[in-house]
Amino acid sequence: MSTRILITGAGSYIGEKAKIYLTEKYGYQIDTIPTQNYEPKKEDFIGYDVVYNVAGIAHIKETDENRQLYYAVNR
Repeated sequence: MSTRILITGAGSYIGEKAKIYLTEKYGYQIDTIPTQNYEPKKEDFIGYDVVYNVAGIAHIKETDENRQLYYAVNR
């Protein structure tokens, strides 16, 4: 039985590199959830051995207008 892994934020640099590394080096089965422009909903995590959440906001300067979102996502 192979290890099943879920990566959220898979479209990020870290998410993409993690998927490639874990697939090529260890042969893990990787499923992904992109989080950019994603409407949150309850996901079914049953059946996954590991969940990596690498979603975050990067390369955007924190401002008064985005401060609440910036910290909610990155904490």
